Amino acid sequence: MKNLMAAHQGKTLLIASLIAMVNVQAAANEAWSPDRQWLFGDWNGGRQQLEEQGYKFNVTVMNQTASLLDGGKSDSHQTRNANQVALGANFDLNKIAGWQDTTAAITVTKRDGKNLAQDIGMKGSPTEIYGRGNIWRLTQAWIKTGFIDNTLQVKLGRMGMAEDFNSSHC
Repeated sequence: MKNLMAAHQGKTLLIASLIAMVNVQAAANEAWSPDRQWLFGDWNGGRQQLEEQGYKFNVTVMNQTASLLDGGKSDSHQTRNANQVALGANFDLNKIAGWQDTTAAITVTKRDGKNLAQDIGMKGSPTEIYGRGNIWRLTQAWIKTGFIDNTLQVKLGRMGMAEDFNSSHC
């Protein structure tokens, strides 16, 4: 009789757990909806409100994997991963401080991982995000303002080389 009651309680607990998971999943549908604007949802309206006030935040995660395929010439097939995480914020200074046609941005980046090229004596790197040490770094910090009805823009600070000029679409 004791075993029968324990089994019944176990089934009841399982059913209650399944119902709870379904309810959580239903609540999470907004965040994971294919129509979503942000991967993790709007934070109960908080993210949209921040953007309306001039604050926009972003997170970027990238991973690149490289492996040596040598057609069976050796038993050792090196595989290496390089990772990059970037945390950034953009500021509409017109909304924040009343500065017409002015924006600012800041991004910090963390890279880590290993380079396959070092293992096989290759110059260069088959993973483009590997390099310059496994550290946090200031990637960009700039302010941009416009003059003459925003037809002339001036941007000062630290920015990527091909961010505004010298870009190549290949």
